[in-house]
Amino acid sequence: MTRQKEYYKKMHPEQFSDSKTVKKGKIQREMLDFYLDTLTSRNMDKQFEELCRAIAEVEICPNLLPQTGPTGGGDSKVDSETYPVAEDLSEMWYCRVTPSAALERWAFAISAKKDWKPKLKSDVKKIVTVNNDLGRKYEKIFFMSNQYISDKKRAECEDELRSQYDIDVRILDRTWMLDKIFASQKNIEIAIKHLGLSDSLSDEIEVGEHDYKRKNKLEKIEETLKNPDIKDSEKVKLVFKAVVIARELEFSADKILGLIDRCIRISKKYGTKIEIAEAYSVAAWTIYWWYHDPELYYEYYQEYEKRTIKEHNVHLFKDLVALWINLFSLTNEGVQGIDLQKHKRIVTDEFEAFIKDQTKPNTALEARAAYIPFRIITEEDIESIVNEMFELLDETTGHLDLDLSDIYKLIMEFPVILESDRYDSLFEKAVATAGKCKQDTEMACMLAERGAKLKNEKPYEAISYFSRTLIPFYNEQNKENLCKSVFALADIYEKCGLNWAARNFYYYIFCVCINQYFKYGEVLPLLFISLNKLKYLELRLGHVLYSTEFSFFEKIAIELYPDTYHANEEALFHYDFALALMLLQCKNPQKEVLMRLPYYFEKNGLDISSIVTRYMLGHYDEGLLSQLGNDKKQFDKTISEWRNSPVADEIVADPWFGAEKVCKLQSRILGCDIAISLDAPYVNGEFEVAATILATIESFLGTGIKNDLISMCGRIDISLNYYENLEEFVTWEKLNSNKLEIFIGNYSKDDFLLIQQQISVFLTEILGAIISMMFPFSESLDRLKRMVLKEAALDRTFIFSNSVVFGQETMGKEAFLFDTVLDKTETFETGAELIVPNKIEKQKEKKKPSTITIGLPPEGKDLINNVNQHSIKTHSIISIPDWDNGQWKGVMFMADVYKHSFPPILAFVFKKEEGAVIFEKWIDEFGVDDTYDNIEIRMIKGIDSINPFSYRIIVGSSKIPLEEDVRIIASPSRVHTMMPQNNRNISMFEKELEVSNSFSICPAIMGKDGQQPKIKEHLMIKKSKTSIKIYNAFDIPQDDFLIFSGILPTDNPLIPKEKACDAHILKIIDMHKKLHN
Repeated sequence: MTRQKEYYKKMHPEQFSDSKTVKKGKIQREMLDFYLDTLTSRNMDKQFEELCRAIAEVEICPNLLPQTGPTGGGDSKVDSETYPVAEDLSEMWYCRVTPSAALERWAFAISAKKDWKPKLKSDVKKIVTVNNDLGRKYEKIFFMSNQYISDKKRAECEDELRSQYDIDVRILDRTWMLDKIFASQKNIEIAIKHLGLSDSLSDEIEVGEHDYKRKNKLEKIEETLKNPDIKDSEKVKLVFKAVVIARELEFSADKILGLIDRCIRISKKYGTKIEIAEAYSVAAWTIYWWYHDPELYYEYYQEYEKRTIKEHNVHLFKDLVALWINLFSLTNEGVQGIDLQKHKRIVTDEFEAFIKDQTKPNTALEARAAYIPFRIITEEDIESIVNEMFELLDETTGHLDLDLSDIYKLIMEFPVILESDRYDSLFEKAVATAGKCKQDTEMACMLAERGAKLKNEKPYEAISYFSRTLIPFYNEQNKENLCKSVFALADIYEKCGLNWAARNFYYYIFCVCINQYFKYGEVLPLLFISLNKLKYLELRLGHVLYSTEFSFFEKIAIELYPDTYHANEEALFHYDFALALMLLQCKNPQKEVLMRLPYYFEKNGLDISSIVTRYMLGHYDEGLLSQLGNDKKQFDKTISEWRNSPVADEIVADPWFGAEKVCKLQSRILGCDIAISLDAPYVNGEFEVAATILATIESFLGTGIKNDLISMCGRIDISLNYYENLEEFVTWEKLNSNKLEIFIGNYSKDDFLLIQQQISVFLTEILGAIISMMFPFSESLDRLKRMVLKEAALDRTFIFSNSVVFGQETMGKEAFLFDTVLDKTETFETGAELIVPNKIEKQKEKKKPSTITIGLPPEGKDLINNVNQHSIKTHSIISIPDWDNGQWKGVMFMADVYKHSFPPILAFVFKKEEGAVIFEKWIDEFGVDDTYDNIEIRMIKGIDSINPFSYRIIVGSSKIPLEEDVRIIASPSRVHTMMPQNNRNISMFEKELEVSNSFSICPAIMGKDGQQPKIKEHLMIKKSKTSIKIYNAFDIPQDDFLIFSGILPTDNPLIPKEKACDAHILKIIDMHKKLHN
């Protein structure tokens, strides 16, 4: 056993064979040498032939046919020959022989005669004659003899015969045979079996528990590799595993070299650049620690180093450092021919390149950790190294790719670290870090398990549990757990109607998994699972090319996945049909856009979509037309049926290709409809910025409903535009109480770290602005604070929603652009007119009209836990910030009580000019004549029993548009209680209403120093008197939504004794008290 193997086995015994030789076989080389020499005298020519063939099958090529005729070659003139083997089978051989053995015909002649040379010449002549006469096409002849043949004689004979017959001749003598037999226990057993020797000559092996499992695994691997249906990616993974298992079984050097050769060959043919590099890494590592061969190790090292530099991959760099340390050890042992300083400079230069790249701080951190062993070996200052290790332990939080296990090993295993004055502190720091990580992991696993149990029945509560797992799982060891939690959150968000949060969470998983593949060559199942989710989600949102590109990536990911998983053809058909139905929803298709699509769809296997697009361009697909009896009318009918199928009715989004002049992204969260408008050409990342804004809002407010939060603002509009000369990447401003304007600039890759910081600040500001619009009351702050502290709302929001950072860093800004996606796709040229299938308006089934139930939900009925966000709607004509800014102080009445020359006027008195903004917006939305009574007013007289002349004014709307799927409605109103000393003014107003069919409302601004309020007559809005209702407190109806909203739990209305039993206001006050509690 070499020194390296002895040391490594001591450190890692689990990586070596645990089988034991319980009885040593008595067979010796000298004895077998004698046995082979005397074969003819014992008439064992046939047994020798069988032995030669068996050893050749193991050491030369496994595709040998036995000769079935009489001894001496029979009619075929050969003792054995190769037969053709399919390339997908022969490529998995691991004999160290040229792959041509599978394709060429080789002849084997076997002889046990003492006078070997005449026999050699005679056999070669016969084989060449057969070649010429019968066209056998033998290209190589192996002559196997039980005699010793000197190297000189062997070379002379081979050269002579090659020259004479123009065929490759190889002579294998007894030395070769004995070398191969004693090279492995398996070959010894072959010799004992075919020569008929006693079993006592064989070693008796007690197979260890680990070896038993390893052998079974290796057998399964080899069987799988013979399967013609195996995926290319699976071949690569399995040949890697075979090398590792074989070295742990401590196969012979010849066998392991054959397996290494196969691993490198298969990786080059089917693997990625990373996998090819790793094939050389595993080869070098195996040769150094198990089969010490310095020359071969150096050969593999140089190949690996070359690929590491070319790929500039930090994962490869980590292994390069480890392999360089082995190189360092070899030079210390006196191995010649290694330019250690040259290779040292390469490692150092590669490290410097990593840490200087400011666009990849996480990669720099990984490089620093990987470089520490190199610093130790090259004897840098130990205190400086220890300080670096302290920093790495401190910086581990918030870094997904930094694996600290290697740092822990260095602290425990490198004696030089012990010499540091701070070793004890470093050790305790590492223990504390590892302990906290373990504790956090266990806690997070419990939270994830709890979330999984709740996700179907109480999805919003489950969001809280999964959110609390994200930071504990945010490390290298828990990367897969993290992705599972993020996926669970995405799944819940999607089911709750928060499509943008779901989209970006799925997108985050895709980016993590694809980076895992690029870095390690590892394909996680969540890669193609997340892509499957993304393609359907983007389709639901109407983003055609985003959807189709994710579908394309999904196919690639499935093919890359090494385990048995194949794309479902039926599922692909369903997706293709759904996409085709989406295309048929185009209301105003652009011909120049559609012409770019047919060949693109066809190339990606989306045949139905291609047929539909070409049909819309005036072309009838010949294949489908033929199936329909070449009847174009039937073709039209079929497309029309698709267009008007029940499934098509479920498609609500309009198709968006990315070539349109405008793009609008929309979301509904806690009742508020948020829309972001973008202008073409979308080349500066506008789409992902908008997607990130919506995902951030949805992600943060995802648990708002369970915290009794419903937006007081019904709609927020955001415009997002590119501005070339912007100093910062993104800026914004608030235009009014429900409108924002955002500008983004351009950026280079070198500025990406700064851009990340700016985006983070921007999202925080935008989220704050949106929250202030949706929840303008201070009592909402405690609920929002609870979401942050108890439900990890911020943890789930700013990392996993931000597709500007993780999406564009991985895919770039142009990956899904119309011109990028279709750049090399042929245009479908046509001069025909566009065909737009008509939408047939169906008579809707009469349903019972939706009604609004006012008050508490029925006993035992939960309206919140499973409510979809699309089922929550805030309908409001009240902009709370505007009313707050205007400072509403009351009302004043104006009328011509004598001549009734104009309808009565109800003026809303504000302290500040901002009150006029309310009416400006109303006029913009409803006009100067509110014909449909959008603005409604209620007055409740006697609202305060202490002041019998008191009355309350309620402004809002009870005419709420009832969507079929809406379950929860919020309609904010504005309330003001007037406390006059008499009822003269309100009585006058009531009398005027009796003689008039209408009245007017307008703003009035209070004058300074007690002056009369100034009436804003130009903002007068005409109202029907049906839009105002005036009640005594004891007479209010029970089904008036606006009245209900204006009653407070603290009210003490004036109720006559005879009305005390049936006054609905008392029931409403009681409801409000229960709601408040």
